[in-house]
Amino acid sequence: GIIIKKYNTTLTYCVSPIEEKLAYPFFRREWELLSKGKDFRSYWKLSVVETFVPGIFFLVFLVLMFIGICLETASDSGTPQ
Repeated sequence: GIIIKKYNTTLTYCVSPIEEKLAYPFFRREWELLSKGKDFRSYWKLSVVETFVPGIFFLVFLVLMFIGICLETASDSGTPQ
């Protein structure tokens, strides 16, 4: 919502001067491909990806951490004291 929009605006102001020094204008090109936010469908698709991909990685991390803890606990319970 509003917070993401403010974040994106702030990010644009921070990154634009740096991008001018790069050989290729990555962020400007991305904005052009997204029709400068006018085509809601293309902009929304990217926003959905940017939202869900980190969540998926987080879930995978939690599952792997849980498996690791279970395996560690199982191996510790089998050792004599």
